[in-house]
Amino acid sequence: MASTLGTVVDYFDFFLAGFVAASVWPYIFFPAEQPMVGFALSISAYALTYFVRPIGAFVFGHLGDRHGRQKGLIWTLLTAGLGMVGIALTPSYASIGYLAPVLITVFRLIFGLGIGGEWGGAMAWVAEFAAKSKWRPFWMSWIQGGAPAGRLVAGIAIAVVASSMPNSSFLAYGWRELFLIGTVVLVVAVVIRYKLTESPLFTALAQRKAIDKSPAINVLRHQWRKILLLAGAVNYNVSITAILVLPFTVQYAVALANTRHVAGVTATVVSLAISIGALVDVITQVVGGVAGSIIGRKKMFLIGTVISLISIFGYFPLVNTLNIAYIFLASAFVQGAIGLGYGNVGAFLNEHFETRYRYSGGGLCYQLGSLVSGVTAGVILPLIIVGASDVISQWPYVAALSAAVTVISIICLLFTKETKRIELQ
Repeated sequence: MASTLGTVVDYFDFFLAGFVAASVWPYIFFPAEQPMVGFALSISAYALTYFVRPIGAFVFGHLGDRHGRQKGLIWTLLTAGLGMVGIALTPSYASIGYLAPVLITVFRLIFGLGIGGEWGGAMAWVAEFAAKSKWRPFWMSWIQGGAPAGRLVAGIAIAVVASSMPNSSFLAYGWRELFLIGTVVLVVAVVIRYKLTESPLFTALAQRKAIDKSPAINVLRHQWRKILLLAGAVNYNVSITAILVLPFTVQYAVALANTRHVAGVTATVVSLAISIGALVDVITQVVGGVAGSIIGRKKMFLIGTVISLISIFGYFPLVNTLNIAYIFLASAFVQGAIGLGYGNVGAFLNEHFETRYRYSGGGLCYQLGSLVSGVTAGVILPLIIVGASDVISQWPYVAALSAAVTVISIICLLFTKETKRIELQ
C-alpha cells in the first residue's frame, strides 16, 4: 500500500498534466497565432518529463542502493511534490508573459526527476519483501497498476471538476486545485513510507557490508547491454499511452466531432473514456501478474505486447465513429491490452539484477524505455502536429508511430531471458 499510494499520486499528476496539456495549457501558457503551434508546444512541455526521468532513476537509484529503498522513496515523493506545487501556482502567460511557459517547463523537469526515481524504488522495495513468494509478479502488479490508477483518478477528477464549473473558471483555477489536492495526498504517502521498515534483502546486504559505493555508475558500466535491451523491451506501454492515448486523443476526438457537428463528444467525455480504459488496465495488470506467476514473466509479457500491437490498428477506426460507446470500447481495448503484459514488468526487470544494483538497474531500464517515449511523444509527435493543417489528418501517423515502437519492444523482448526461476539475492 505504501509503494502503490505514492505511485498512484505521482502518476495522477503525470496524467493530469496530460489532460490539461491538451485542453488547458495551449490557451493559458502557450498562446500562439497558429493554434497547432500552441498545442504542439504544450505537448512538448508535457513530454519533457520523459527526458529527465532516466536522470531521476540514476540519482535516486544511487541513493536507494547506497542508503536504502525507504530513504530513496521518501525523497522521490518530496521532489515530485515540489514540481506539482510549482505547476499549480505558475501564473498565466497573460500575467507574466514568456516566463509562464519557462516556469511550467522547469517544474515539469523537477517533477520528472521525482517520478523517474519512484518506479525503481517502489518495485525493488516490494520485490525484496516478496523475495520468497512464487506470486511475486502478482504482488508487484499492484504497484505497476498504480500508473493506470493514477490515470483513472486524473480522468475522473478532470471530468467532475470541469463539469461542475464554467469553462472560464476551470481554465483560471479549477485544474490548479487538482494539482494541489494531489500534493496533499502525496504528503500522506511520505508519512506512511517514513513509518515503514527497510527491505530485508537490503538490510542483510548492509549487515554484510556488501553495499556498492557507486551502484548506479557500476551497473551502467558493467551491465549496459542488458539495460538497453530491457529498456527497449518495456518501452511500448509508456509509448502507446503518451503517443496514442494522452494527450492526443482528447484533442483529436473533440476536433473531429466539431468538424462533423456531432454533439456530446466533449473533452470531458473523452477524458472519462480514457479513465474507464485505465480501470480496465488496472484489472488486466493484476490478471497478467497472476498469469506471469504461473506461465512465466517473459511469456506473458510477449503475449501482452503482441495483443497491444493488434489493438493499435483497431483504436482509431472505433474513435472515428464518434459513437461514445465505441470510444469507450477503444480506450478499454488498447489500455487493457497494455496491462496484460505490463503486470509482469516489475518482477521481470527486478529479477534481472542482484540486490546491490536492483534499485538502479530496474529503474534505469524502465526510465530509459520511457526516454524512447519522450523522443517520440516530445519531438516526433509535435513535429507531425506542426506540419499538419489540422489535428484530424494526423491519426494515421500517430497510429504508425505507436505501432513502430511496439514492434521494437517485441524484437528486444525476444532476446531477453525468462526470470521465473530466478531467486532474489
